[in-house]
Amino acid sequence: MIFLDLVGTITDPESDREGMIEIARRVKERYSIPGSAEEIWERIDEIRRPDAEKRDVHYIPFRFITADAVFLILRDMRIKMSDEELAWVEEIYVEAQVEKARLSKNAKEGIEMMRSIAEHLGVISDADTGYLHSMLDALGIKQYFDSITSSEEVGYGKPNPKIFEAALSKSGKEGTVFHIGDSEKRDVEGALSAGIIPVRIGQKGTESRAEYVAEDVLDAAKWIENHYKD
Repeated sequence: MIFLDLVGTITDPESDREGMIEIARRVKERYSIPGSAEEIWERIDEIRRPDAEKRDVHYIPFRFITADAVFLILRDMRIKMSDEELAWVEEIYVEAQVEKARLSKNAKEGIEMMRSIAEHLGVISDADTGYLHSMLDALGIKQYFDSITSSEEVGYGKPNPKIFEAALSKSGKEGTVFHIGDSEKRDVEGALSAGIIPVRIGQKGTESRAEYVAEDVLDAAKWIENHYKD
């Protein structure tokens, strides 16, 4: 069984950042907020970071904490937001990032290889459920996966083992399990806490508790194939 993270693993990290900046650009345009879109996103991210970092124990969907951050920025500017406007931020949180989404280098080739060797291929993501499904559709890879598990669905983010356990329960299978992700804390530590073999996406030589540090998803797939053969 093989599971993959989405953001920063399947998706290109630069496209992820472009999507976030696009959110800020749309907010800036609608409310005439001073500063560049990059600066506005940094403010949004700073405000939402405390909630984002504890989603493994106190879960709040990313679209909600992003909308709350925009609310606070506008409140400081003495601009009130209606419920409809908050809902608009939640909508563009998905739309803007899907618009900018790109696959990471060799991601599709790696996923196709994993599909050929795995009895069960799944996604385990900290992303909101709607965002996760929309991204996989937009990237043209949803059909490769037997299961898709989001932190919103489970009510816990990584590295809480419950999200990994929920994904395992969907497979209905037993045997060796791998998880591939780019974060040491969320993906590697989380997988280890659930008894899953972690593979980390990163630069060669990166210090990690993962069984293997792969340069991309295809490299990870090749390593796993060799592991299966052994």
